[in-house]
Amino acid sequence: MTQHLRLLLGAIIITIFAAPIQAESFKQASLNNLDGIHDAEYKLELKTIEPLATIGSAAAQNRLGRMYEFGQGHDINPNTAFAWYEKTAAKNHMEGKMNLARSYNFGLGTEQDFIKAEALYKQYSNTFSVVL
Repeated sequence: MTQHLRLLLGAIIITIFAAPIQAESFKQASLNNLDGIHDAEYKLELKTIEPLATIGSAAAQNRLGRMYEFGQGHDINPNTAFAWYEKTAAKNHMEGKMNLARSYNFGLGTEQDFIKAEALYKQYSNTFSVVL
């Protein structure tokens, strides 16, 4: 095999094995960029939601609880999420009650309490019962 053929074969082999690595690097870079975009969007949403939650909007309180639970716009904080879920559930906000029930069920930001979780789940299910 001539020197040129060896170089060409070597270049082809390197290209074949490097392509998946480059594709994976590109994929990871794209995901990182997408995470950055989402984080910026969550921070902007937080600026809108937090004042509304503070003045008593049950829907905003529930959304803020979810943002704290899942680390959207700031660090994850299950205790703060639980506190917001309590506030929104106290206003009879059904989604807030479900989130509070789930918090008790899994011990998210509070002690695990199946009795409280079940009571909240029942309140939710009774609200949407269908009579046949």
